[in-house]
Amino acid sequence: MEVRKGQIDAAVAYTYDRLSRDPVDFIIIQDEMEKAREIAAGIRKVIAAELDEFGTDYPCHSPEEKRWCYVRATRLEDTGPVRVVVSHEDVTPIKLVEETLREREFELELQKQNLEEANTALRVLLKRREEDKGEL
Repeated sequence: MEVRKGQIDAAVAYTYDRLSRDPVDFIIIQDEMEKAREIAAGIRKVIAAELDEFGTDYPCHSPEEKRWCYVRATRLEDTGPVRVVVSHEDVTPIKLVEETLREREFELELQKQNLEEANTALRVLLKRREEDKGEL
């Protein structure tokens, strides 16, 4: 796997160009770069035979929509030169369902707390009612 210096220079130029246009991009690029470093390190470990396979998901949002991909690097065993297959799979539907589930879990937790508070209030009222009955 050969990466030419020109490709790296183009990526760096693109990054700096984006930074100069919008300060908000700095935060986005930092997150992107962190994930890119993780992916690059994983691929390097597969190339070095430290791992047979590496995989992780990453956001690849556009201005129009949220998207996620899963990248997998797999080392091919052979006696010849090192060969690594790197694939990217769109996992947006899975991530959207996970996001919806997290939101629902949060809503259910709030409802549970509200029900527990209502239950406690009802217990207090019932106890008071029993006490009032005893006084009559």
